[in-house]
Amino acid sequence: MYRYSRSIPSRHFALIALIAAALAAPCRAAPPAEAAAEPAAEQAAGALGPIVGAPAGVAAADEAAVDLALDLPPQLEQVLAKPYPDTVADLRQIQRQVRRVVSRAVAATVAIELDDSVGSGVIVSPDGLVLTAGHVVSEPNQPIEVLFADGSRVEGLSYGCDHDADSGMARITTPAPDGGWPFMPIAPGGSLECGEWVVGLGQPNGFEEGRSPPVRLGRVLMLEDDTVVTDVTLVGGDSGGPLLNLRGQVVGIHSRIGPSVERNYHVAVGDFLEDWERLSEGRLWGQSVASELANSAPLLGVAGDPRATPCRVTQVFPGEPAERAGVRPGDLIVRFGGERVRDFAELAAIAYRSEPYDRTTIVVERNGEELKFELWLGKLSDQMPGGPRLERATGSGRLGMNP
Repeated sequence: MYRYSRSIPSRHFALIALIAAALAAPCRAAPPAEAAAEPAAEQAAGALGPIVGAPAGVAAADEAAVDLALDLPPQLEQVLAKPYPDTVADLRQIQRQVRRVVSRAVAATVAIELDDSVGSGVIVSPDGLVLTAGHVVSEPNQPIEVLFADGSRVEGLSYGCDHDADSGMARITTPAPDGGWPFMPIAPGGSLECGEWVVGLGQPNGFEEGRSPPVRLGRVLMLEDDTVVTDVTLVGGDSGGPLLNLRGQVVGIHSRIGPSVERNYHVAVGDFLEDWERLSEGRLWGQSVASELANSAPLLGVAGDPRATPCRVTQVFPGEPAERAGVRPGDLIVRFGGERVRDFAELAAIAYRSEPYDRTTIVVERNGEELKFELWLGKLSDQMPGGPRLERATGSGRLGMNP
C-alpha cells in the first residue's frame, strides 16, 4: 500500500531550511524490495533473557507512548492543520516544538560500535532497550559498545534482527543508573501520516567526541507498508537513529539513503511492534542489506569526506575503476556521467543510479586543469576499506561508518 504526501511549494523551502540550520549542523542501499524472493531460515541466538520493563506488545507500547508524549500547543495544532506553513511565525511554532523534542531525544540517541563499524540507535526503555537498524547490529548475541552524546561508554548486547525489514534490537547490559537510562517513547503503530513533520537524529559519519547528535527536520513523503519515506537528510553512520514525531515519539528507525538527498528510508515502528517477541528473543531472519549490495551495487573505487565541499578524493583504491582510469588522491571531481558534482554525497547519489559495468565519464580538476576520463564501473563484490562488511557465509552484514 502506498500513500503520498502533498508537495510543499518551492518558495517555502528556504524558510523550512532555517529551522534545521538554527537547531544543529548535519545508509546507502537499494530502495525497498517489493517482495523478498525467499526469506532466510530463522535462527535463534540462544537464551538472551527477557528485557525487563520493555513494552510487551502493541497495547503496552501504545499506552506508554500516550503517557510520555509531549503536548502540542493549540497554536502549533493550527499550523499543523495547514498543508504547509505560510509565515515565519508558523515556522517558529514548529521550531519551538522541535527544540522540545530534541531536548529529550539527544540523551537517548546513541552510537553503536560493533567491531570496526559504527551506527546509531535510540533507547526506548529505562532498562536500556535499544532499537536500531538490522544491518547495524547484523546478528544476535554480539557484544557491542553504546556511546552517549556526552562521550560516556557502556556495554551492550545485540538482540534480534529482521534483515528483510532492516529492523534490529539491542540492550545495554551495564547496570542502569538511578532512575534508569534516558529513553524516548515508541509511537502507536500506524499513527504516522503522510505530510507529517518529523525529526531525525543520529551520528552521521560516525561518533564524534563533544558533538551532540545533529538534528535534521523534514516531512513524511510516502508510507510503503513497513517503510517510511521522508526528506530528512541521512548520511553514513545515521543508520539506526530515531525518526521522531513532534510529540517526541519514535515513529521510525533510519535504514538507508535513497537515490537523492530528499528521499530517504526508515523502518516504521509498527514493524518493530509486530515482531517484538521475535526481536526480543534474539532471532535472526531475512536477507541482509550488505548481501543485496554485494549482488547489485556499482563500484567506482574512491573515498572522500561527505561533509566537505567541493568533492575532493581522499583515497583511490588500487585496481578499481577510478585508479585504472587515472583518478588520483587530491583530485576534485566536478562531473560524473555528465552531471555536475558539488560534494561527495552528491557523487554517491549519482553513481548509485548507475549499474555495475556501465561505461561513463568522470571529470576532475587537478592543479587548476580539468581532465576527463572514461571508465567502466565495477561491481561491489569484495570487502572495501571503509565500506560495507560483506559476510556471504552467514548472509549477514553490517553497514556503518568505519572510523
